[in-house]
Amino acid sequence: MARRKVDLPVGALAIGAVIGIVLTLGCGVLAHDLTRFTVAHLAAAYDQAGEEGTVTMTDLREITSTRGSTRLQCFGTFTPEDGGPVRTDVTTHVLDEECDIGRTEQARFVDGGGIAVDHGATAYVPGATPGRQYSQLYFVLLVPFGIVVVPLTLGSAALAFGFTRELLRALATRLSEGRPQRP
Repeated sequence: MARRKVDLPVGALAIGAVIGIVLTLGCGVLAHDLTRFTVAHLAAAYDQAGEEGTVTMTDLREITSTRGSTRLQCFGTFTPEDGGPVRTDVTTHVLDEECDIGRTEQARFVDGGGIAVDHGATAYVPGATPGRQYSQLYFVLLVPFGIVVVPLTLGSAALAFGFTRELLRALATRLSEGRPQRP
């Protein structure tokens, strides 16, 4: 099978390879963060996952979103059942309107983290809603997001591979053309 010749300049091949690699990593990181942490928070909210322990409500704060809307958010101190480290100033989801300062409830804890999206450390009292962002994000956005991002990630990986392969071939050809021929 004859190899086809690519007539793109080496610089264009390098730029294409870098764009493909960045797209692949970006899509992969975003997909990982959104799925891993969103599912972990949902499971903890429904008492199916997360570290077991108790949470003591310590504060009720008004939180302003980036769009300017405000809401009240309960914060507390989480104490693990197994005697692990106590976490303070943890976002706490309780049953509607039941953030009584000083009250202690059984809870599930999910640590914050993520590379692209930080969900924050959160404790969920059984029966509490996980917050609009998780249930709506999971059911409305996450499935279509996965349908779009998985092919996009695979496509950008193919793009990165193709450009990188052609870049290496072009560089190898230039190097071999510049060598003196052996007798």
